[in-house]
Amino acid sequence: MLMIYNFLHDYNIDYKDHGKNVSKRDVNIKCPFCSDPSYHLGINKEKGFWRCWICHRSGNFVELIKHLFDVSWNKAYKIASKYIEQSYSASDVSLKKTTEIKLPQNALPLGEKPEDSYLQKLWQKALAYCKQRKVPLEVVMSWYFDTKGFLIIPIETNGVLTAYVKRSFLNPTYRYLAFGGIGQSLYNYDNLHCKVAVLVEGIFDAISCGLDVSCAMFGKQPTDIQAKLLKKKVTDVIYCPDSDVKSYEVAQVVDKLTLFGLNCKVLKCEKGDPNSNEEFTKSLRRFLQEAYGVS
Repeated sequence: MLMIYNFLHDYNIDYKDHGKNVSKRDVNIKCPFCSDPSYHLGINKEKGFWRCWICHRSGNFVELIKHLFDVSWNKAYKIASKYIEQSYSASDVSLKKTTEIKLPQNALPLGEKPEDSYLQKLWQKALAYCKQRKVPLEVVMSWYFDTKGFLIIPIETNGVLTAYVKRSFLNPTYRYLAFGGIGQSLYNYDNLHCKVAVLVEGIFDAISCGLDVSCAMFGKQPTDIQAKLLKKKVTDVIYCPDSDVKSYEVAQVVDKLTLFGLNCKVLKCEKGDPNSNEEFTKSLRRFLQEAYGVS
């Protein structure tokens, strides 16, 4: 729930919440983007989405704060987080005992060349796919493949196999298949040893950003368990969303990480994703070197 009236009062912003051109769901202010003669920018009182009925600009609560006060995205997120009422506290989320799972019976280690000629061909194709995706050899040696043409990527949390992900190396139209406690795990979590972590969507994004600091959450939004796992290891999170992630989705991630006591900075990959954008990953590494001394 958005505490919109608290925000408006704290920053002395004039508003109207009744009368002509004011929806029951909204509170209206003067639009900062156009020569609004009256109060034509309506803000949804519950969710913070807004729209001006004169210039037709629209967006979310964080965007509005950024433009109203001419601040950075990071500063806007921090201001916005003060006025988003949570129905629970981060301390309410407990890390349950990790449930260990087993890999499928047809999982074959990529680090061992199979004797069967058919399996050898599959093994060679799996290795070629990993090479194409620029997976480091030491990482490849910890992965598996199966008889149906899928990579099997183990996900360990605190030394325990908690999930695994399958990815086809024969049919690129297949996406990821996830098994086990995927929402209670982060790829590469056990290798985080700095005070900062880079948080990305996918496994190959994490590899491209550097496995010394990066982890993957397997989607666009971290779960509460994933956020609490991060809090146990790091103080700062550099969130690197793909180019197709909407600004309100970015704000939701930052809100959650902030709620769990993490300092969050957003570095968005403006074209594609970190795995496909080498220029972005180079700029990210420069930032990590300058800000945190991570080479």
